[in-house]
Amino acid sequence: MSGNESGNCKQTDVSRTSYASYAEQRRHARKFYHEFYVADRQYYDADLVWRYLFVGAPVRLERDETNTERPHAVAVLFEVTKEIQNQSVSISEDGDWAIQKHVLPSVESGSYLLGYVSSSPREEDLADILELGWDDDQAFFNCRISGIEEDAAADQQIKVGVWIERKKNTK
Repeated sequence: MSGNESGNCKQTDVSRTSYASYAEQRRHARKFYHEFYVADRQYYDADLVWRYLFVGAPVRLERDETNTERPHAVAVLFEVTKEIQNQSVSISEDGDWAIQKHVLPSVESGSYLLGYVSSSPREEDLADILELGWDDDQAFFNCRISGIEEDAAADQQIKVGVWIERKKNTK
């Protein structure tokens, strides 16, 4: 069998088709809404859970009506679970992120306040949506850490992306 007739070319074509199909499905499953830096992170729990944070980690948004400094305050919360407590993230010498499984001195399981959605018109929109009763339990938002820059200024160290999920029972 010649190199052109081998299954490798066919498999590559299938992989590209599969990826394109997957990408198309994901594009229709959710829509990008907003990306922001976590504001005021130096005043809250981000340092306590820093070793557990990684790009792609889920976070939760919650309306904070008790915040007197920000009239449309939306808190960014990170959930520490038993599974997360047994792993940490490190950066290899070539700059790649890697999850390292080992036991570290841990924090308690529970929700930790990383900071707040940074001030923008979208902050007020997110606050309004959360006030209407939408929350992560209803899978309206999909919020994940989209960037971590340890050496940046405190208000530019953690970036979060927000996607709106397609309602599950629509056709």
